[in-house]
This record gives sequence, C-alpha cells and structure tokens, in this order.
Amino acid sequence: NISRTKVLDAPKDVVFNEVNTLEYWEDWSPWHRIDPKMSLQYEGPQQGEGAVYEWQSENEDVGNGRLEIISSDPYENINTHMIFDGQYHSDIEYSFEEAGEGTRCTWTMHSDMGNNIIGRWMGLFMDGMVGKDFEKGLENLEITAKRRLADLPQEITPKIVEVGPRRVITMRKDCPSSEISSTLDECYRAMVSHMAAEGVKAVEPPFSIYH
Repeated sequence: NISRTKVLDAPKDVVFNEVNTLEYWEDWSPWHRIDPKMSLQYEGPQQGEGAVYEWQSENEDVGNGRLEIISSDPYENINTHMIFDGQYHSDIEYSFEEAGEGTRCTWTMHSDMGNNIIGRWMGLFMDGMVGKDFEKGLENLEITAKRRLADLPQEITPKIVEVGPRRVITMRKDCPSSEISSTLDECYRAMVSHMAAEGVKAVEPPFSIYH
C-alpha cells in the first residue's frame, strides 16, 4: 500500500475533474512527463466510469499498460484499475476533501506483489520509489488545476433573452453529470445525420435545455 496526501490550493470540483478526465493526465501525471513521446490511446467516455487509456513507451520507467476508471463519485472519490506490462495489477484511489478554500487530495495504490520472494522483496522498496512519483504528481496536479481555474470565466451573469417561435429537432436524454459532454455529442451527431437524410438545413447553432 502506497499513499500520499497534499492540500492543493484549488477548489475540490476543479481538482476532481483534472483526475476524472483522462486526457488531462497528460498535463499532470509524473509518468507522462518522463516520456512525452509515449503512445496514448483513449477508449470509452471522455471522463468518469468506463473511461480507459492505454499507453506504450520504450522507456523502461514507463513501459506499457492500461488504466480504467472503475467508479467515479463526483467530487469525492475516483477508483481506477491499472495493468502494467500485462502482469502487475494495481487498484488506485483518489479521494477529495475540502480543506478551507483548498482541497485535501489523497492518492493511494494497492498492489499484490505475490508470494514469491522477489515480489515481496521489491514490495519493500515500492513506497520509496513510487511515493516520490505520487508527491510530484500531486504538485503537478495543483499547478494544472490552478491553471485550469484561471482559464474559466471568473464571473457569469445570467440574462434573459426573448426569442420568437422556432421549429426545432430535439432529443431528450438522461445521464450522469460526468457524461454530459459525450451525451450531447451523441445527440448532435444523431440529429445532424437525421437532418442530412431529410434534406433539412440548420439556420442557427444547436442549443441544450437542462430540465
């Protein structure tokens, strides 16, 4: 068991989304920075449960592997399962707690090194080796979360705009908040395909209504 905790100077929802969106890992994961040229392939949803990425690297410190988000409890916990070089399995958990205006993030890895002598001997050194990577990763996570926060609109002022009658094509879907982006993409693609088949052209941008 290897675990590291750090209070990050960023809101909990922003930190959570950095981990929950696998494509963001390229910005903060310590192993991505060891080999920026590693090959990456993404599968499934963009974020949350079922999101997967596989990596391949000629760097022996990075190797090849696969990581999947097994469960995602918004802004509280994320659980992942990692297979390294097709043989070593690890269950990795990220937990998030409010700490003043920041976030206490805990990164924990559970691995079974087996019953053989070499595996158990290696296990004695894992905390010192991987723990340093966790510490660096948490530092990177704070930097990228603060950068992401700075890019967000700092103030959103709602306003009422009256529009006249519109003829629209609509689809209604229910989904968890973590899948809003992929669900909207699915709906837009389906509607565009239907419009093309019916010879209908859009005269205004698409919009979404949250019930």
